[in-house]
Amino acid sequence: MTTMKKHEENFYKFSDDLYSSLSEGEDLTLSLHLEDTFFARFNQAKVRQTTSVVEGELGLSFVRGKKKIEYNVGYTGDREVDLAAATVALKECQALAPNLMDDPFCPDTINNGTSSENHTATLPSHESSMEKVLTPASSYDLAGIYTSGWVVRANTNSKGQKHWFSTESCSMDYSLYTAKQRAVKGMYATTNWSDEEYQQNISGQLAQLELMDREKKIVPRGKYRVYLSPGAVSEIVGIINWQGLSYSCFKQGRSAFKKMSDENLKLSEKFSLSEDFSLGMTARFNNLGEQAPERLALIDQGVLENYLVSSKASKEYGVESNFANQQESMRSPNMSTGDLKREDILKEIGTGLYLSNLHYLNWSDIRHGRITGMTRFACFWVEDGEIISPIQDMRFDENMYHFFGDGLKRVTDFSEIAPNTSTYGHRSIGGMKTPGVIVDDFSFTL
Repeated sequence: MTTMKKHEENFYKFSDDLYSSLSEGEDLTLSLHLEDTFFARFNQAKVRQTTSVVEGELGLSFVRGKKKIEYNVGYTGDREVDLAAATVALKECQALAPNLMDDPFCPDTINNGTSSENHTATLPSHESSMEKVLTPASSYDLAGIYTSGWVVRANTNSKGQKHWFSTESCSMDYSLYTAKQRAVKGMYATTNWSDEEYQQNISGQLAQLELMDREKKIVPRGKYRVYLSPGAVSEIVGIINWQGLSYSCFKQGRSAFKKMSDENLKLSEKFSLSEDFSLGMTARFNNLGEQAPERLALIDQGVLENYLVSSKASKEYGVESNFANQQESMRSPNMSTGDLKREDILKEIGTGLYLSNLHYLNWSDIRHGRITGMTRFACFWVEDGEIISPIQDMRFDENMYHFFGDGLKRVTDFSEIAPNTSTYGHRSIGGMKTPGVIVDDFSFTL
């Protein structure tokens, strides 16, 4: 029996043991996070720190009638130890519940079926990975973090549902610096390590690094034709994911897409965005164990097709749930590609800006779809289809109804995966897949 299968069966047995402590009229949902992760940090192309993290966390969602309590405890994989800690937590929930107010929109606890999904990977050993990561850039100033290992998400409830998802991957999130401390940023993420692909990834960033020591051009505020790389587009989609497509936010007047519903506005037919679990980066089940559709069209050729609707929002607003998570955010967004080839990007820009990376993004006016942010690594001034120089950092303030609407001119025929590299509390899973885009009259304010 594989190690992962043992973890899965152990969790199910532990769940059944804990559910036997419930009283009549009580329900319990358990959500599990497990990980076995190897981290390595680099500076000046040298290994500065390595560490391994093996940890687990168990979330309890206790329901009695319309009263609900959330509780988190550690999870070790030792059934006796875990059962003792979880039993104490359950008793506290049972004692607290009578003192709570009812939640009128508390979802019912039901059996949402069973599923088991395990994604394995072909990755270098921890020992060999250091040489593989550093060799292609050994003569350069490289800083970054390498992450490798497996992560589990699982969910059961007292009605009998059982869901299990595990995935294994690695990523190298890095920056390369010139002697003048100007930088380019790269990301290599995969489930099937390839020395050749990683070398090509590094080589592409080194080609940009050679341009970074040219004198920076100060570009005046104004409107410019720009190329937004897949990495830059992923930053924008990330902001859209914050309140943008939540049905609750739409009903509360806090959605950037409200005008599409209220005024029947459309974006460019070149723009399509979906929730796509076929990418295999995260589980389809949510915190309640509800299985979302494998693919859900959100924006289809510029037309708003669906908001993300949780079961709580379904009860509150009387609409059908599509089993979004509690936050009603995209978990695996996928933006459709177009027909612009990589080798034609500079020619398509003509004269304008090549933007590899953005940061500090935020809504400047969410109700009207306005987003602000800054340029960052490897952003260049282009003239007549040729990169001339890097640019001083610029701030943009632009409307998504423009840059994904009438200003969207071309979309690349390739896309890139931007994994979720967050390790706040524990290692995250998921990510998004985005292409690059050409936009006319993109507004810069500083």
